[in-house]
Amino acid sequence: MNSIDKAIQPSVTYLESAKAVWDELGECFTIGNAPRVYELKNEIASFCQQGMTIKTYYTNLKGLWDELSSHSKIPTCTCDAAK
Repeated sequence: MNSIDKAIQPSVTYLESAKAVWDELGECFTIGNAPRVYELKNEIASFCQQGMTIKTYYTNLKGLWDELSSHSKIPTCTCDAAK
C-alpha cells in the first residue's frame, strides 16, 4: 500500500487481493477507447489506395484493422452461467 498515493488508498484499503486492487484502479483511471475506435472506423471506411502499391495499401489497412481489434476485445462473462 505504500506505493499507492495516500489520496486514493482509502478506495482500495479493504480489497482482499492485489488483483482486486489493480482491477479497481483500472476501472477508476483507465481512459476510454471510444474516441479512438470511432476515429479508426472512420479512417478504415475512407481508406483509399491512392497510388500505393497493393502491398503498402494492404499493410496499412491491416494495421488499422489490428489496432481496431485491440480496442474491441470481447468481454468475458463472469457470471455463474459461464461455469
